[in-house]
Amino acid sequence: MLDELTSRMHAEFTASTETDIMHKAWSAISAILELDYTALQVCELYVISIADIDNARESYQQVTKPFNGMHLFKYYTAKRDYSGSSEDEYAQLLCTLFAHIKENLFDLLTEAEKTHKKLAVQDEMKDEYSAHDVIFI
Repeated sequence: MLDELTSRMHAEFTASTETDIMHKAWSAISAILELDYTALQVCELYVISIADIDNARESYQQVTKPFNGMHLFKYYTAKRDYSGSSEDEYAQLLCTLFAHIKENLFDLLTEAEKTHKKLAVQDEMKDEYSAHDVIFI
């Protein structure tokens, strides 16, 4: 009887697979934002995918504070993996823009996030960029 009660008690604390993935993704996002881990590092550490992290981002923001520009920069640049994927190219662009326009990039990222857009540059062939060269797509 004691074993049955213990099993039932433990069953109450069992999380579904979806909830477990969400909690792992929240921890992964925290590691990216606060500990400067890359997306690949946290995916390996928590045994989840980048898609799991992306899917949990909105719920993470609901239980924490919204991302500011610096958090967005860390979030997106953590996906830099030199694979040539669209996420990798966006991370590379943000690193390039940060080298040119510094903290002004954070305000642009915040605005892009509010409008559900990404940043791009008008002329990719330029050697120097300013905040005026950045567009929202």
